[in-house]
Amino acid sequence: MKEISSTHISNSKVSAPMASNRISGYDLARALAFFGMLIINYWVLMEDYNPFPPWVAFVLDSIQGRAAATFVVLAGIGLSLLSRRAYLNRDAVSMRIIRHRMWRRAIFLFVIGGLNSMIWGADILHFYAIYFAAGAVFLNFSNQRLFVLATISVTIFSLLMFIFDFDLGWERGSISYEDWPNMPRLAGHLFFNGHYPFFPWVAFMVLGLWLGRQDLTDNAMRNAILLAGIGAMFFSEFISWLALNIRSFDSSDLYLDAVLPWFYIDPWEPMPLFLISAGGTALVVIGYCMVLTEKLGNAQWISPFIAVGQSTLTLYVAHTLIGSILLKGMELCKIEPYFFPIWGAILFFISALLISSLWKKHLHRGPLEWLMRGFLNFTLPLKAKTV
Repeated sequence: MKEISSTHISNSKVSAPMASNRISGYDLARALAFFGMLIINYWVLMEDYNPFPPWVAFVLDSIQGRAAATFVVLAGIGLSLLSRRAYLNRDAVSMRIIRHRMWRRAIFLFVIGGLNSMIWGADILHFYAIYFAAGAVFLNFSNQRLFVLATISVTIFSLLMFIFDFDLGWERGSISYEDWPNMPRLAGHLFFNGHYPFFPWVAFMVLGLWLGRQDLTDNAMRNAILLAGIGAMFFSEFISWLALNIRSFDSSDLYLDAVLPWFYIDPWEPMPLFLISAGGTALVVIGYCMVLTEKLGNAQWISPFIAVGQSTLTLYVAHTLIGSILLKGMELCKIEPYFFPIWGAILFFISALLISSLWKKHLHRGPLEWLMRGFLNFTLPLKAKTV
């Protein structure tokens, strides 16, 4: 794969437009991934209420997990881009500064995510913080070491699945405020049986770190990424379908019962085929968003999507609060929430497009993005030493 060389960084004539296109494409992908998470989270908010026809349930099943995975891959890309110059120049001092800044960001996200999890049990931000903390350690790892790391994370989770009871203490992967002081429960939630456990979800962060080193402004590279993503999706889905159909022919084979979990594509029990399928989805979404922003970067309709992509932290925290209020209001008014995940997500996303565009014109960053930046830049005043 063709990586961005150091000459691209030193040559301002080349790097300036390239950076702009890259950021726009990633922000568009982030906005689309957020929309997918909106639909799934509003579906989860409805709990057991599921009056959907089969085709709607199929669409929801196809989206769940993949939107969140794309979100994590984009986080890894962001880390990779921030550290690209230091990585190529082997600048240990700059790398250390970036790493400390990323650890600060992880602390901020962990606190915000912890608070958000009190309202929204399926919060991803506190997991996101763990990925960031680990990603900061991996910034100067070679591509080969990143591949080994991703493989190890998937292997560890697969082994844990056969050693421990995955359902032990599991309540749809959520964690209550009473569980936070319980260190064994918290560790299990974060690293094994939560909604987005570190093992194996950190593999998506590692994929993003690698992807951020590739020159996606190069057509050949972009086509290769798209083909790899499509191939990964079809390969994993076909293998899973084949295994499940073989199982249907012999329902009495205990050996098949033991190995069948390896072939599930389930985001809540993320075995290897899910990682391949969701990673492929992320590559396809990001690749096509890069194509769109390159060809239609000046189109007015893209700007609101870019604004949403730059405000996803604020919007993520807001969407569950607003969705919960809407559902509670409909319950009190005895209104059946038919297709709420669809129309609720569309309504919130359209509102987000309008509000984010207006907000960006005047204040540039969302409220939580602004607060996080302030936390990253905050330094304690030191008293001058007296002689």
